[in-house]
Amino acid sequence: MLRSAFYVVLSIIFINLISCVAVSEKNISHEKVAEANVSLAAEYFRQNRLANALANLKKALKANPDHVEGNVMIALVYSKLQDPEQTRKYFEIAEELVDEETTIYGNVHNNFGTFLCAENNIIEANEHFMLAAENKLYSTPQVAYENSGHCWLKRPDLERAKANFKKALKIDQRLSRSLWQLSSIAFQESDYTLSRQYLEKYEKLTVLDPDVLLLKIRIEKALNGDRVQELVKELNEKFPNSDAAKKWAEERWVMEEL
Repeated sequence: MLRSAFYVVLSIIFINLISCVAVSEKNISHEKVAEANVSLAAEYFRQNRLANALANLKKALKANPDHVEGNVMIALVYSKLQDPEQTRKYFEIAEELVDEETTIYGNVHNNFGTFLCAENNIIEANEHFMLAAENKLYSTPQVAYENSGHCWLKRPDLERAKANFKKALKIDQRLSRSLWQLSSIAFQESDYTLSRQYLEKYEKLTVLDPDVLLLKIRIEKALNGDRVQELVKELNEKFPNSDAAKKWAEERWVMEEL
């Protein structure tokens, strides 16, 4: 499930067709061709019609190779097509072109970081996440901080992961994935009271599922609480065939053997 794996957030760029940049009369037709094709490609991308999106993006970049959004979007298309070489190529072009004083700067680096983390380039990925998160014009720095936290978990580096999940929550307290990960990390570190506190906040934002119940059981057991049997019964009644129920049965058997 999404909580247990690296959460990939691709913040798809929606194109603003009203350009702030002055375009010379000589180049205005090329600029319009690029904008129109990138806009159409964005719609195809949302529909997962990748071949159509790619065709339009190639037209756009032929008209204007320096179109930042076009380079980012074609990188996203190649990423979905599982072509890492082309994905990196176009992200690097976009990175060279994008101005730090623009709102798209954070999107470029957050998307590049997401790709790099998926490729297990953890250090490089987190450099890009921080460039996004710390940019004053980026509207969702909490997304980059949360992505960074998930990426550090792949190493794993729990201290850096915790730090970035906390930064994300400082901006938005309703980030359920950050709460879940902090609860899980606290449990791993035997801070069971803190783990329960994060999990209680998480439960207020999501629906009950077997993994939540399993963690609640483990926390209650670790704290010598009196609700273990009640929670186990709830897990077995509501989610009898879940992996969580099977895991708890295995854990209980091991404990009984010990």
